[in-house]
Amino acid sequence: MNQDGRRSPLEVFFLSLWALFTLVLFFCVALLVREMLRSGRDPLATIRTLAPAVPSPGSDTPAPTTSLGPRDVELFFASTDGRTLAAEKRSIECGSSTIENCRAALAALIAGSQTGLTALLPPTAKTRALYMLPEGELVVDFSSEVKMAHARLKSASLEAMFAYGVTQTVTQSALQGTQGGTVRRVRLLFDGEPQDTFPAHLDVTGALQMADVESGFLPRKSQP
Repeated sequence: MNQDGRRSPLEVFFLSLWALFTLVLFFCVALLVREMLRSGRDPLATIRTLAPAVPSPGSDTPAPTTSLGPRDVELFFASTDGRTLAAEKRSIECGSSTIENCRAALAALIAGSQTGLTALLPPTAKTRALYMLPEGELVVDFSSEVKMAHARLKSASLEAMFAYGVTQTVTQSALQGTQGGTVRRVRLLFDGEPQDTFPAHLDVTGALQMADVESGFLPRKSQP
C-alpha cells in the first residue's frame, strides 16, 4: 500500500482475482447443493458421512466385568500383638477381571479387620491405580497416606508385614478371573513413585513374589 493510503495496481489485481475465485466457488457450491436437493439427497448427510468419526465420551471405558459370585478369600493383617501375619477369611464378590477382584480385596484390606486384627493400612489409604504388566506382575499404586502412617510407626517389622500382607492377599488363586491371568508378582508404588526406603527400612523398588513371603526375605535399605 502506498503512503497516501491507495493500493498499488498489483494489490488491486490480486484482490480482484481472490474475490472472483471466491464468487466462482460459492456459485459452484450453490449449484452442487441445488442438484443434490433435486435428486433427493441430503447435503448435510453427505458431509456427516465424509467427516471423520469422533469417539463418543466414555467409549474407552472398559466393559463391566461378568459376575462370578462371592468367593472366600484370605485378607492378611498383623496379629493382635503385631508380630506375625494373620489371615482373616472374607467373602468377596468377584468378577471376570483379576485386576478388579484384587481391587476389591485391597478395598477390604483398607477397611480393616472384622475380628480385631491389626490393620496394616490406614483407613484413609487409597488405591490410586492398579494394572497388570506382562508375566503376571501386578502394579499397585497406593496413596501417600500408607507411607505417612508407617513413617509415624517407625517399625521395620510392620513395614515388612505390610509388603508381605499385600503380596499374599492379591496373589491368591481365589482372586483370579477369566481376564487378566494370575498375579505372580507385586510391584508397590506410592503416589506413582517406587520407594527404595519404605518409609525408612525397606527397599520395595523391585517386584515382590510369594517366594519372598514364604522365605521371609525382603530387601532392607542399603546402608551407606
